[in-house]
Amino acid sequence: MLAKAADDQGFPGVRFVPRIRESLNELAIHDRLHPEDYREIAERSFKRTSETVFSSIFLQDIFDWWFECPLAEGRALFYALGECLLAVTQFNFLELSGDLLGELYQLYFDRDTRKALGEFYTPAEVIEFILNECGYEGQQGQRLLDPACGSGSFLAAALKRYLRRAGNRSSKDVLLDLTEGLRIVGFDINPFAVLMAQINYAALILPRYAEAIQQDRDFRIRRLPVFRTDSLRIEEREEDGSGPSKGGLQISMRFAEGLLNLTVYLPIKEEKKTFHKMLVGVPRFLDARQRGLISNLEEYVAALARVFQAVRDPRFTLQQLLESRFGERAEKLETYLRPTLTALEETIVELKGKYEDGRFMKAIEDLVLVVSLKHDLQYEFVVANPPYVRIQKIPEHVKEYWTGKYQWTEHNYDLYVPFLEQAIRAPDRDGWLADGGRLGFILSDRFLNVDYGEKLREHLPRALRVDLLIDFRDTRVFAGALNYPAILIAERHPDGMEGELQAARVFASDADPNEIYAEVLCSVEGSIRMGISLSRGWSYQFIATREGANKLLKLAG
Repeated sequence: MLAKAADDQGFPGVRFVPRIRESLNELAIHDRLHPEDYREIAERSFKRTSETVFSSIFLQDIFDWWFECPLAEGRALFYALGECLLAVTQFNFLELSGDLLGELYQLYFDRDTRKALGEFYTPAEVIEFILNECGYEGQQGQRLLDPACGSGSFLAAALKRYLRRAGNRSSKDVLLDLTEGLRIVGFDINPFAVLMAQINYAALILPRYAEAIQQDRDFRIRRLPVFRTDSLRIEEREEDGSGPSKGGLQISMRFAEGLLNLTVYLPIKEEKKTFHKMLVGVPRFLDARQRGLISNLEEYVAALARVFQAVRDPRFTLQQLLESRFGERAEKLETYLRPTLTALEETIVELKGKYEDGRFMKAIEDLVLVVSLKHDLQYEFVVANPPYVRIQKIPEHVKEYWTGKYQWTEHNYDLYVPFLEQAIRAPDRDGWLADGGRLGFILSDRFLNVDYGEKLREHLPRALRVDLLIDFRDTRVFAGALNYPAILIAERHPDGMEGELQAARVFASDADPNEIYAEVLCSVEGSIRMGISLSRGWSYQFIATREGANKLLKLAG
C-alpha cells in the first residue's frame, strides 16, 4: 500500500504499477504464472521501493519469512500474495490521512490476545481531545513522545498538526526536523505495532517527501523515529550478562568509559539454548560529544543511524553517508565509528553464515538507537494509552527487567503505573517529561482508590500539576476493553501543586461510545470537584446540578 501511495504521489523513481506489469510480462509463460512468481514480484517491488523510499521499512525484517517459504508449503500463500498485490493496484492512495492501519492492527489480533497485551484502539475523538488539552499544535522546536504507540494513532494525529503548522516551510527542512530532530517519537514493545506505526508515519509525510526529492534528488529520510523497545526497561541499571530465560529479542548493557557494550539476545534456537547471544559495542554519546565529534543527542542518533544504513546498503559508504549530514566533521567521525561498523558487518556475516538469517539487523538497530532516546532525551509532550495489564499477567522473562526499578509499583499493580512514573522520574534523573511539559494519559481509574495506587496518589502531585481528570467509570468507551478508563491531563511542575482541578465523572450508559464522547465534549451528566493535598491525598466533592457541572467543565469541541 505504501509503495502504491508513493507511486500515486508521483514520487521520483517509484513506478510501482508499471514495474508490476513488467514483472508479470517477464515471468509469465504462455500467459500463466506459477505461485512462486507472485513471491518474486513482491520481492522485486520491495527491493526497488527500498532503494528509493523509506529503506528502513522495506528492507527485510522478521516479518519477511514468506520470502523463504518452501513452494510446497506456500502455494496458497503465494496466490493470496498475488491477489493482494493486484488488489492494491486498483486503489488510488493520493489522499491519505489519519491512522490508516489502526483498525487493521486491531483485527490482526483476536480479543484474547489484545486483552493479554492490554492494547486497545484509541478512538480518534479521545486523541484529539487529549492533544487539545495538552496544547499540542505542532509547535516548532518542541517534541512529543508516545511511549506505547501501538499502530501510531497519537503519532498520526500529532503529525497532521505538525504538518499543518509547518505551512510553507521547505519540505526538506520540515522532514529533517521531524526525523533527525526527533520531534514526534514513538516506542512500542510489539514489533508488528511498530511496523504499522512506521507505515502510518511514512504515508502522512509522503507528499512532503515527494516535494523534497523534486528539490534535491539526493535527499533521503534515513529512518523514521518510531522504535521497537520495552519502554519500561532501564538498561543502564541492568547487570552485565543478565539476559532473559526465554522470550523474544532482548538487550542488556554495561557501560565502559567510552563504550556501550550491548548484549543482544536473538531468538535463534541452538542446542540447549533458546537464544543466541551477541555483543555489540557502540560509542557513548557523552564520549563522542567530549571529543567534539557531535554537538547534541540528535547528531549522535543520526550518526549511529548512518552506521546501520552503511551495513545494510552497500551502495553507500559510511563516509558518504556522514558527509551529507556532518560535512567537514565526517572524516574524523568515520574513523571514530569505523570499529562499530566493522563489528556490525561481522555480526551480519555470522548470522547469515551460521544461522542463514540476517533479518535481525533492523531490530538490533532499534534497540541500539532507542537507548539514548529513552534515557537522555526529554519531551515537551508525553501522551499515551499504555497497556492495561496487571503485573501478575506478565511473563517472568519480561517483568524481571522491571523488578526493583520503580518506586511507585507495589502489590498487584497495573502497567500504567510504571509508565506514569517513567514519564515523570527515573532513578537518577528526571523522566521523559521536560520541565513545564504537558502529559496526557489514558489510564484506569482504579488508581484513585486501590492499594496499588497509594504511592502514585502520594508522589504524582509532587511533580505534576494535575489540571483535568475525566473518569469514564463503567462506560465501555474502548470497545472490548474490560476496564474503567480515565483521562489524566497534567503539567510538569518542580514542586507539584496543591489545590483544585477540573474533573468529570461519566456514569454507566447504554449509549454508543461516540455519543458518550459527544456528550462529554459539550457537557457532563455529573461532575466532581477534586482537591489534591500533598499531605492528605486526593479528595472529592460532588456537584449536583448540570449547571454547576457545565460551569466546571467546558471542554474544547
